[in-house]
Formats: sequence, C-alpha cells, structure tokens
Amino acid sequence: MRKYRVFVEELHAGEFVISGSAFHHLVRVLRVRSETLVLLIDRAQGTCAHAHVSEIRETEATLLVGILEPAIGAEPLWILQGLAKGDKCDAIVRDATELGATTIRFVDTVRAVVRLEGERAMARSIRWQKIAEEAARQSGRQDVPQVDGPESWLDALASVPESLTRIVLWEQADEPLILALLPAIEQGKGVAFAIGPEGGLSEEEIEVAKRAGWIICSLGRAILRTETVAAAVLGAVRVLSGT
Repeated sequence: MRKYRVFVEELHAGEFVISGSAFHHLVRVLRVRSETLVLLIDRAQGTCAHAHVSEIRETEATLLVGILEPAIGAEPLWILQGLAKGDKCDAIVRDATELGATTIRFVDTVRAVVRLEGERAMARSIRWQKIAEEAARQSGRQDVPQVDGPESWLDALASVPESLTRIVLWEQADEPLILALLPAIEQGKGVAFAIGPEGGLSEEEIEVAKRAGWIICSLGRAILRTETVAAAVLGAVRVLSGT
C-alpha cells in the first residue's frame, strides 16, 4: 500500500481541517480521495498521526485524526557546505535531505565565488527550506532537515555539538575518511561533515578547523565536485549504518 505523508501545523486528534499548501499537496499532488489513509506530520510539535480523509472540498479537506505519536527522527547528521554557484546549492539540499541529513548549513568561505547578504540571503534560505520539505515528502521522511546560513566558517564550525564526530573533507588530507567514520557508526554517534566550495578550503580554514577539534579527512585520490561530496559521504553513512 502506498504511504501518503503530508506536513501540517498544529496537528491534533479528532476532526482536522487542512488548507493552503498542505491541501494542495494532499489533493493536487498526491491525488488522494475520501477514505484514504494518510500520515500527518507536524515537525514543529514533533508529532505525527494517521488520519482518514473524510471530506474534500474546493480549497480544504477534513480528516479524522487518530492518536498523536512522536515523529520518528534520526541520529544527528550535519552538512556544512561552502556556498556554490548557480543551482548547485539547491541540488545539495535535495540530495542531502533524501540521504538523511538532519541539519544543512551553508557557509561563507574564502574561496567561495557566491556571496549572499541581507534580503538575498533570506530569500535563498526560504527557498532551500522549501526544497528540503519537498524532498522529505518525496523520500518518505517524517522529519525535515533545518536549512540555515550562510554563516562564517568559524561560526559554522562552532555551531556543531562536540558530541558529534566532526569531519572536514579536504583533498590534501592524509587520513582516509573510513578511519574516522567507521568508529562513529559503530558507536552510534552523530556525524557532521564540512565541505568546501568549488575552489576548496584554504589552509588557514583547515587550521581553524583543527584548532576547533575537527578531524581532517580525504575521500581518496579523486577530486569530486562540491555538489557531489555531500551525496558521497551521506551515502557512505547509509551503507555503513544499514539505514
């Protein structure tokens, strides 16, 4: 049976009316009909519930909601991503969401070509969050990653909890990624990856990361495009953890 998931706000048991974007996704995108069973997810409350569609009208629908339960989350999995050109950031958000990232934070780095400030930065942040929500729906996730930034390199590094295994991917590093990643997976720890923009990270930025307690790792001899790295490392997490 196909699983229908819809993100809503202020979810409660009993009769529940949805409209706006949630209604559009339910009726226009998923094309559900009356009596269909769906899963409603309120990420602000951290709750979810199964519900039957009881009535569909022109601009809203009424559902009968069952018992609310905690929404299923995931181990913390962070991506700090240097700002990239064009629509590469959109693709990174989409791929990282589908592969399980819980936080995606864009970072201003020395070699980044793109600079976002003020209203432009706010508009882009809103766009990225919407992309994450759409990717979460499509991939069947019950949670949506938080998309933030851009922030400075130093602030972004400091924002990541020290309880996570914190890894910077750098093409000049000597330590293979597997040596840092495998112990984290075996211990059930969350992981954070920091990734540079098209021009990579500077030696000064690497030194800042080292002083902050981050591990500097290599993905091997091949130099990947910046928009490929997040998918590569998150894919490795999924394979090693069996999720």
